[in-house]
Formats: sequence, structure tokens, C-alpha cells
Amino acid sequence: MRRSSIRWRGRPSAILALTGLLVLASGCVTKTRYDRAMADNRQLSQQVERLEASTRSLAGERTKLIDELEDQRIVEEKLDKDLLRLKRSKADLSERLSRSEAALASSRVEVGELRGTYKGLLSDLEAEVAAGQIEIEQLRGGLRLNMTQDVLFASGSSEVNASGRAVLAKVAE
Repeated sequence: MRRSSIRWRGRPSAILALTGLLVLASGCVTKTRYDRAMADNRQLSQQVERLEASTRSLAGERTKLIDELEDQRIVEEKLDKDLLRLKRSKADLSERLSRSEAALASSRVEVGELRGTYKGLLSDLEAEVAAGQIEIEQLRGGLRLNMTQDVLFASGSSEVNASGRAVLAKVAE
């Protein structure tokens, strides 16, 4: 296939005119279309600016929320440690309470026994107590029995007399 070429010798003005016509036909727009395109362009530029401002604002809020989240995480960790410490303390206090309750129950038994002993001594030694020869005191940890010396010993003697032996036998029971 052969190519044919057109030669335009001596007609540069025709070439320029044709080129100008092509440029005008392909690139020219009316003033109204141009103004409308420029207005659309301004609106789009303004919208881009608003979106960029919104993006900056949202980025600031995101940073603030991330900081708040980290603060909350730190608070949560502290609360978890406090909760663990309180659970341990509760367990320790529960154990101590159990031991104290057991000791209290044991003490109540002892107190009951001491009261029984005290009442028993009072009834057994009622005559001596009434005569003022014996005093019985109930103490926190036991009983105290005070006897006058004339109950145990005869005057001038170092031997326990019969009534003293009877009193000591009652106390010994």
C-alpha cells in the first residue's frame, strides 16, 4: 500500500487557517459554559477545603479519644490491682474471722465451765462464805479463793485442822 502525501507548498496561510479552525472548534467554549465551569470549580474547591478542615478536626478528636482511652486503660489496670488486693484482704480477713470465732466459741465454753465451777464452789462453801471465812472472786481467767487463816490452822499451829481439810477437799473437787 502506498501512502500519498499532500504537499501544501506556497499555502502556509491556508495551513494556519485550518489549524486555527481546528483549535477553535475543538478547544473553544462559550463564555456561559466557561463561567459555569469556573463556578463549579470554585464550589468544588470550597467543598475540598471544608472536607480537609473536617478531616483535621476529626484527626484531633481521634487523638483526644486515643488519649482518653489510654487514660481509661491505666485506670482500669489500677482498679484491677485494687480489686485483687481487696480480694486477698477479704480472704485474709475471712480466715482471721474464722479463727476469732473459733477462739470466741472456745472462750465461751471456758466461761461456761468457770461459771459452773464458781456456782458449784459457792453452793459447796455456802456456810463458810456466809460466815466470812472464805471469799470467792470470779476473774477473767479463773477463780480466786481467799481463806482466813483461822479456817485452815488452829491458833499457834502449823498443821491444817480438820475443818480446813474439809474445805480444801471441797475446793479440790
